[in-house]
Amino acid sequence: MGGMSDALPKAMTWSKTKTMFMFTLVLDVLRYGSLLLFLFASQIVGAYVSAKTGSETLGAIAQKTAGATEVLTGAGVGLFVLGAVLSVAVAFAGWLMVVGITVFMNARIVRYNIGKVWWALGLGLMFSLTAMMAFLYASQIRHERAQLKEWQRMKAAERRAQREQQQLAALEIQQEADYEAQRQAANDNAEDAENGNDEIPE
Repeated sequence: MGGMSDALPKAMTWSKTKTMFMFTLVLDVLRYGSLLLFLFASQIVGAYVSAKTGSETLGAIAQKTAGATEVLTGAGVGLFVLGAVLSVAVAFAGWLMVVGITVFMNARIVRYNIGKVWWALGLGLMFSLTAMMAFLYASQIRHERAQLKEWQRMKAAERRAQREQQQLAALEIQQEADYEAQRQAANDNAEDAENGNDEIPE
């Protein structure tokens, strides 16, 4: 108990993670929006054309307009490539930003996730930054909550021990005072008796 620090240990809570989760959610939305662009590029082009031309089909437009097929195919391929590039760029750049900010502002999180850090980083890079941070924060919060409870328990035990020592010291002082009073009273009685014996009877 003597080595227990007096400083309250730092403890992460879910309420402190709100800003980071808002940031990762925005990045995940951008990432999956780009992924949808990548997956549904041709459908997006077809829907756009249908909206512009009413009930006419893409084939009818291609027959009526010279080069329309090439233009629409090029637009679809362009959206496909754009979606692929944006999806990968947002995933990787977002991953780097989140990891960098987290390590810089909350390096303790690495200490509690040493054995799982590569799995968690892969989760963030391949799937979701929000899921990655939830996984890492859950481990940190669990460990630091347990450490805080242990610190509180140890400090409470330390305070109890200090109170017991103070009570014991006060009791010893009181006993010494009582002993001294009794000794002084005994000395006074002995002196009175001696003085009484020295008196000359008439």
